[in-house]
Amino acid sequence: MGKEIKRSPKRDCLLYQNLTHSIPANIRFITPRDFKQIATIEHNSFEYPWLKEDFYSELCEDNSVCYVVEHNGFVAAYAIIRYYDDHIELCNIAVDKDYRRRKIATLIINMLKIKLHLEGKGYIECHVSEYNLSAQLFLSHKDNGFIAESVARNHYCEGHDSYYMVFSPTQI
Repeated sequence: MGKEIKRSPKRDCLLYQNLTHSIPANIRFITPRDFKQIATIEHNSFEYPWLKEDFYSELCEDNSVCYVVEHNGFVAAYAIIRYYDDHIELCNIAVDKDYRRRKIATLIINMLKIKLHLEGKGYIECHVSEYNLSAQLFLSHKDNGFIAESVARNHYCEGHDSYYMVFSPTQI
């Protein structure tokens, strides 16, 4: 058998970056020093932002991780991801307002697509608020390839519906 290639976050970052022609950035796992910047991004991005406790609770789950995209020492974006046996769930993603429209979120989506392939998972899923048109358009853009499969009524505690969106390599 061939020798397995050792993967590293820095090497993976270059691969993901080349897929999007994004700004030079490093994708890495969250550290405690990132929480203040993430909270600011979250607050500036959503009408109903996650609270600090929501992040801590989510990250205490065995299958949850948070990735940050760092550019010149600054957290430009983050994503909360859950890994399951057969799929990946994108729980939350946000980009700092100064880094929007620079393909940072696409960088994260492409990373998840690569992980989908490398880990033999079938699809990526997420729920998007009925009021979050920019996320709906972003995910359904041809570069990202998500399809809204159904509506989840009263999905959010505010009583809002969500679109259940899925990316599957078989639907391309």
